[in-house]
Amino acid sequence: MRPDRRLLVAGGTPGPEVIRAAVAAARPRAEAVATGPAVRLLEDGLQRRATRAIIHRIGPAGLTEIPDLPSASVLAPDLPLDHLHGELRREVDETLGLHPIGVVLDGETPVSFCYPTLVTERYWDITIETLEGYRRSGRAAAAFFRVEREMRLTGRQPVWGAAENNPASLALAAKLGFVPVAEVGWIE
Repeated sequence: MRPDRRLLVAGGTPGPEVIRAAVAAARPRAEAVATGPAVRLLEDGLQRRATRAIIHRIGPAGLTEIPDLPSASVLAPDLPLDHLHGELRREVDETLGLHPIGVVLDGETPVSFCYPTLVTERYWDITIETLEGYRRSGRAAAAFFRVEREMRLTGRQPVWGAAENNPASLALAAKLGFVPVAEVGWIE
């Protein structure tokens, strides 16, 4: 979504000259996602270590119904966002107007968010953020189901990527009915 964002994607065993060219073109900074031997090549080229991420899709049984979730809505442009921290605020601002953002409110204040960060013609990558003090209460699931309903109307399916060092995200993915289908290296 950001014009200054560079995302390198690599699989297999690209030649070192291909990696060097891609890294040079992505300067001053890029994020990367890679599989197989390409993970190490991009780590070397970007001089940063990858985090192992588990990619999930909706399992054969479909999404899990979760009773008694809080009410969620689509973020309206006039709701206050001054309470959000830097990265979340930037992503919400960039997404607002392009894609739906599922939110759960505390009064008039949005405290849990779900929105697509990467969108292709068939899939959307799930981003969920719930503010400290509001977690572990079903808000993230409610926000997800709200935006999933909107994105389903576009014909796109959700994809859940969770870093292996994020047990809360891995647990929520499983609870919602997602199953692991692949692993990638993610370099921020």
